[in-house]
Amino acid sequence: MKRKYLGLVLILCLSLVGCTSSNKKFERGTLNNGIYNNESFNLEFVYPDNLQQTGKESIAYLYGCQPIANEDWTMTFEKCKAEKNTNYYWDVALESKDGTEFTGILIEDISVRDKKPALETLIDEQMNAAKKWAGEEVFITEPYEMNIQGQTFKAFTYIATSPSNPEEDYFGMTAIRIEGNYAIMISVTVNSTDKKAFNDVMKIYTAE
Repeated sequence: MKRKYLGLVLILCLSLVGCTSSNKKFERGTLNNGIYNNESFNLEFVYPDNLQQTGKESIAYLYGCQPIANEDWTMTFEKCKAEKNTNYYWDVALESKDGTEFTGILIEDISVRDKKPALETLIDEQMNAAKKWAGEEVFITEPYEMNIQGQTFKAFTYIATSPSNPEEDYFGMTAIRIEGNYAIMISVTVNSTDKKAFNDVMKIYTAE
C-alpha cells in the first residue's frame, strides 16, 4: 500500500508557484468513456480500459479535495482552501483494478501563494521528496523537457526498489507546467518489475 501511493505522496509535497499569463479563467476537465478533456489547458488524453477513475476512498481522504460525481468542484475547491487544507485538487485520477498502476492530473491554484520559485526549484523539491520517501535506493533522472501535445513540461522519471523485496521495482514520472494562476502536474506511478508496464502508461502522454 505504501508503494502504491508513492507517487501520490510525492505530489502532496508540491509547492507549485509561478506565472506565465494571468487571470485565465479555469474550468475543470471532464472524463467521458475514457477520454479526458480540459479545454482550459488544451489537454486531451485517451485512457485505456484497464484504468478506472479512482473513488473518494482512494484519493479524497488524503486532503479532501477530489470532486466526485454530482459534487460542485468549485465549492469543494474553495472549501479546501478556506480550511487551509490545500489549494490544489485532482482534475482526474485513475488506477488499475489491481492498484499497480496510477496516473492523474493535478491542478493547483498558485495565486494564493506568497513566493514564486522557479519551475526548476519545484522539480528539485519533487526530486528530494522522491529520495525522502523511496530511500537511497531510488534512481532519479536529470530533469528534462517533455513535450506533451505541443506543450512543454519539466519532468523527471524515477525507479525505486522496495526494501522488503529487492525484486520489486517502482517506476514513476512527474511532469509540471505553469500557466496563469495555475500549475498543472501529470503523475505516473507503476508498481512492476517490468518496465514495459511503465512505458505503456507513459504512451498516454507521449504518443503523437
